[in-house]
This record gives sequence, structure tokens and C-alpha cells, in this order.
Amino acid sequence: MSKRASNSSSSNSAHSDSRSSSAVSRSVLTDVRVEEGKLFYQKRWFRRGQAVQVELKGGERYPAMISAIGEWTRPDVCSSLRNVMLNRAFLTTGSDALWVRKERDNSKVRINLSHLARGKFVLKRRAA
Repeated sequence: MSKRASNSSSSNSAHSDSRSSSAVSRSVLTDVRVEEGKLFYQKRWFRRGQAVQVELKGGERYPAMISAIGEWTRPDVCSSLRNVMLNRAFLTTGSDALWVRKERDNSKVRINLSHLARGKFVLKRRAA
């Protein structure tokens, strides 16, 4: 009986450890948000046209320029109902991303804000 009790208590402690590790991983998330066409990331504001260094989790780095930060028309300024519906759908699919243009080959890369928050991508300012 004591073996059974010790096994259940060890499984309970393992289960509580997994909960605490998930809480720790959540606290690692960075505050990332878009307001008025500007990106707030790592306690700094980034704007369209700003020169940045993009670093991937695997170690790759490349210089880039921010080309778009959730810049879409708000539905309340559209004149017709059709435009409102189209723009609302466009807002929900596009406002959670950032587009950068690589300087070496001028290709565009989409970076989801969730990837910035989780650390898959890191943006750093650099001199133009």
C-alpha cells in the first residue's frame, strides 16, 4: 500500500512540476503589440521604413527594412458595406503580422507577432 501511495504522490508532484514549467514558459513571452501602425517590441517602438537586424532562433541573421506593420484600412472609414466586409476580413488576417524586406535580395518575409513574442524571431535596431 505504501508503494502505491508513494507512486501517486510522485505522479502528483510531476504533474505540478509540469504546470509550473508551463507558467514559466508563459512568462518568457515578450510584450508585442501594434498601435497606430507602429510596433511595440522589447520596450521600443519600431516604424515602417526602419532599418533592423532580424535574427532567427537557429542563429541566422540578416539586415532588413520594415515594409509593413499591420497597415490596413479601418472598416469604419469605408463608404460601402461591401468594402467594410472585405476590409474587416483583411484586418483579421493581416494585422497580426509584420513584413520586412531583406536587403541582400529584396525578398519580403512575413513575421507573425506571435513568433516575435515566443522568440523565434528577434528584431534589433540598426543604423540606416
